[in-house]
This record gives sequence, C-alpha cells and structure tokens, in this order.
Amino acid sequence: MHLPSSHRRSLSVTARIVEDSLDEIEKVLTKRERPKSSHRITDSLDDAARQKILRTVAKLRQSNDEMFRSLHLEPNVFSETQIVRARVVHLWAVLRDSKSKGLKRFGELPPDVAEEVDRTIDNLLNILKEVL
Repeated sequence: MHLPSSHRRSLSVTARIVEDSLDEIEKVLTKRERPKSSHRITDSLDDAARQKILRTVAKLRQSNDEMFRSLHLEPNVFSETQIVRARVVHLWAVLRDSKSKGLKRFGELPPDVAEEVDRTIDNLLNILKEVL
C-alpha cells in the first residue's frame, strides 16, 4: 500500500498522539507519575478496573504499532535541543503572561501583591534562563 507523503505524516502524528496518551494513562495507573505541587491524582479505580484498562492500553499500543508498520509510517525525529528549546519558549511565554500586568484581565491586584507576584515570576524566569 502506498500512502501519499502528506497522509503518512498526518498518520504518523496520530500514532504519536496515541502513543503519548497511552503512556500517560499507563503512568497514572501504575503510579509512576511523579508527585506534583500543582495537582494531585486521587485513586478512583479498584484494582480490577485498573488492570482491565491497562490490558486495553496494551492492546491499543500493539494495534497502534501494527498500524505504524503496516502503513509504512516514519517516525518524527527530534533532537534533545529542539525539545528543550520548545519547552523553554513555551514556559517563558506562560510565565511572562503570568506577571501582574498579564493578570490585569482578571482584575487589578493590590500593589504589594502585584510586586510579590512579579518577584516570584521573575525568579522563575531567571532560573529558566539557565537552561538557555
């Protein structure tokens, strides 16, 4: 079977999204998710339901791999530098938008609170510069 290159690229992206989503589900259900300050995941499944989902994830992963091979898809190749730079640029934009000036769309902050927010965000931005 011969797919046009644009279709192969699109399906390669689809396969990557499937793979990444399955990884995330598996990580949560197997408790490999690193504890985070910003959110917590509570147990809401019993062991039988968790195991059923994990078996389904394994089947989906196998089918996704088969699709990748049978349609002769090509993996996207990224360098570590590309990934790090993309994440840093994204983080930079999110942090800059979180300074007091960017938060005005939610209402004015008292000056002392605005200064503390800006100081905290500036600290994160300064640390982020170390990655560059």
